[in-house]
Amino acid sequence: MREQKENVLYRSSPAMFRSRPILFVILVSLLFTVFFEDVWVYAVISALWLLIWFIRCKANTLIVTNKRSTQRIGILSMSTSEVWHKDVRNTMLHQSFFQRILGVGTLSIASSGHAGVEIHISGISRPGKVQAIIDDHRS
Repeated sequence: MREQKENVLYRSSPAMFRSRPILFVILVSLLFTVFFEDVWVYAVISALWLLIWFIRCKANTLIVTNKRSTQRIGILSMSTSEVWHKDVRNTMLHQSFFQRILGVGTLSIASSGHAGVEIHISGISRPGKVQAIIDDHRS
């Protein structure tokens, strides 16, 4: 039997704007306070907050192939959690009303070899598509 090549079907990091649009708009609007002399501190705090948020989003990646799902967390140090699709016991998708409108959500993947959830990622775009990809390759 020939071994099937592993192909990446989905790769994404949590979305900043779509996962928390109100907070994003507030922080970006506070950036414009840099033009006012008395409240420039708000702009600095807002810029730092946005930078940390951006780094945290980019440091968390979900990779789904035709054989497995992998969550990688970290930039300098790395933590990886991997679930083979043949071992997936349950996929859980949570979306609030506004998350459904914006096309983001929280996806959790549990395998038969572990008691709890092995992969849990919030703010991922098109979580229904990811869940369908995993279900299609679960054989």
